Amino acid sequence: MYKQENFKEVFNKKWDDYILQLKVHSPYHQSWLLNFHLKSNESKNSSFVFLDGDKCLAAIPLAIHKNNISFGGSPCPGPIVDSKLKESLRRKIFKEIFNTINVIMEKNNLKEYYFSRQTFQIRNSKNELTLKNFFELMSFSHDTQIYNNLIIDLSKTKKNLENDLSKYHRKNIKSSQSKLTVKVIDHSLNSKKLDNYFDEFRKLHIKSAGRETRTIESWNIMKNCVKKKNAHLFVAKNKIKNISFLFCGKFDVFSFGWTQVNDDDFEKDFMPRHFLEWSAILFYKKIGLKYYNIGERFYPNSNGNISDKQLNISYFKEKYGAEVYPKIHYTKKI
Repeated sequence: MYKQENFKEVFNKKWDDYILQLKVHSPYHQSWLLNFHLKSNESKNSSFVFLDGDKCLAAIPLAIHKNNISFGGSPCPGPIVDSKLKESLRRKIFKEIFNTINVIMEKNNLKEYYFSRQTFQIRNSKNELTLKNFFELMSFSHDTQIYNNLIIDLSKTKKNLENDLSKYHRKNIKSSQSKLTVKVIDHSLNSKKLDNYFDEFRKLHIKSAGRETRTIESWNIMKNCVKKKNAHLFVAKNKIKNISFLFCGKFDVFSFGWTQVNDDDFEKDFMPRHFLEWSAILFYKKIGLKYYNIGERFYPNSNGNISDKQLNISYFKEKYGAEVYPKIHYTKKI
């Protein structure tokens, strides 16, 4: 048995310190991204860690939403155990983790636990992605679904990245360069101007979706991520106004597209997303990051209820010439 420490409120620096001890470089396990999901869907935090004295052995991000363990329907990042431990001990700890999750499910009358293993989790000393033990949690689930993640290797030369683009994307990016300018919003911007950009960003999301897309608290978390150097907001502007926003997260050598929106009134004339995401890719390459996760690639035969919109967006993302890595969604039942 190990000492268990629970996180009932928001995630904090203490949680991040534990993650750091585990030598796992996943942005998806960081407090700022977990808090975003927690507050976006008004889920209840039930996360915990296993300790041996002061040493963290494992971290388990959990949230209860309605009658399941999930972040509002999205999978929780899977449990992580110190990869430096010998395999027999790691397996023992994983068994103890899932026994504890069983108790939580029974106590709260929960039906299912959704969890995932992301591509961005472990890298080696050369900053290369490694898929070591990638499928090790299969034995603890009742259902396994595998998706493709589109990952761009930023160590490639700019010329090679351009060659990887589809002919269609190269044409539209070149066309947009003469029509649009892109501004990168970072921690150096004063609070008032940052508030104005996020207010504009949020209103455009409401206009596009026809409703409020997430809680005000989650928008504040995103804004704070910019202030804490964990994210950037990329803004495309024509001669008149800002017409497209792309919010990206970053951690360690990884960066990823988080959420994006266009002004529908200008989308057909400018197709701003092509140039905006390309600008983000080149920006993260310039500051020395290694990878950019452009998102999932769905297919008509993908598991789950995949909408036409999801299919079209993922087809669009594929045209950036990214490499394909696996991402796993697991379901555990009581």
